[in-house]
Amino acid sequence: MKSCIKLVIEDVIENNATFHLPTRKRSAEIKMKSTSDEKFAFARRKGKWADVDFLTSNFTGYQMIFKFDY
Repeated sequence: MKSCIKLVIEDVIENNATFHLPTRKRSAEIKMKSTSDEKFAFARRKGKWADVDFLTSNFTGYQMIFKFDY
């Protein structure tokens, strides 16, 4: 089970894939979200993505999100 979860997370990160979780009536997914330009600059000033080089990343930061509709 651990290796399956690791494969899913690696696929989401490396291939920008969206993984739809097998839920019944509700929608749930894991995907990457990008933040760029002014929103990136604002979040970086507040301390987020402090270790990201903003020039090499082209003022874009990525984070994994879990979306669950209920």
